Amino acid sequence: MRKFVLVIFIISTSGMGFSQEKSSNNDLRIKKEIFSIKEFSGKNHILYKLESSITGQFNILISKKNKVVSNKKVDTSEAQKMDDEFVDRFISFKYMMKARSKKNCQDSFFLSLRGEGQKICADEKAKIEKIKAFINSLKNKFS
Repeated sequence: MRKFVLVIFIISTSGMGFSQEKSSNNDLRIKKEIFSIKEFSGKNHILYKLESSITGQFNILISKKNKVVSNKKVDTSEAQKMDDEFVDRFISFKYMMKARSKKNCQDSFFLSLRGEGQKICADEKAKIEKIKAFINSLKNKFS
């Protein structure tokens, strides 16, 4: 009887070592949006986004109709240059260029910089030219 109880005890305690909780490494895959540009064309839109991971890697993501067209890694120094250029344009649009009344604004672009948004209307030609030049440089580098 003692041997039987001892065998059951060993079997029941040895199973405990195998029932560990699974660890999660999802936090290493979390992406933080640095900036994004949403281009509206009719009912469709194109999204250009620079993302950073917790591990310090940067990706430029281009999607059309909510489907990823391109997702490429970006060197840290190149990501910093893109971020600096985008910040300059964003601040210029928001504070230095003439503000347009938001009435009857047909969206052409929506810019997002670390959670802050900026709408560009279809009749703001100077802003549209500058943002299209920035988008073209992104396409040339990463398409």
